[in-house]
Amino acid sequence: ETGLRWNWPASGPPRAWQYAVGSGWSGPVVAAGRVLIFHRIEDEDTLDGLDATTGKRLWRWARPTEYRDQFGFDNGPRATPTVVGGRVIVLGADGHLDAVDWATGRHQWGRDLHADYHVPQGFFGAAGSR
Repeated sequence: ETGLRWNWPASGPPRAWQYAVGSGWSGPVVAAGRVLIFHRIEDEDTLDGLDATTGKRLWRWARPTEYRDQFGFDNGPRATPTVVGGRVIVLGADGHLDAVDWATGRHQWGRDLHADYHVPQGFFGAAGSR
């Protein structure tokens, strides 16, 4: 980036907007004017598509999850979403891999990788990112 300003006030740079999130370790994704937040709200893995300028939620997709961290530390998700070909790909800590439409937030397909490949639950759950 160019033209960045580092002479912020003591309180830091001005806040453009904020958004309350649930639990998890997934990082936000910023792409093409959107911010994607993959987090857990109660017993649902939730993907929110936000307008990057205003922080307004454009759509939400959620899927039930029963995953429980064996240490009681955090129940995920842990993997950061991947954006490719008009889709957002997410991997829940329970091994569910899902594709969601970038424009609408509609679910396109999903697989339970732990069931498909007979993966026992590990200490921290599934956590791969691209």
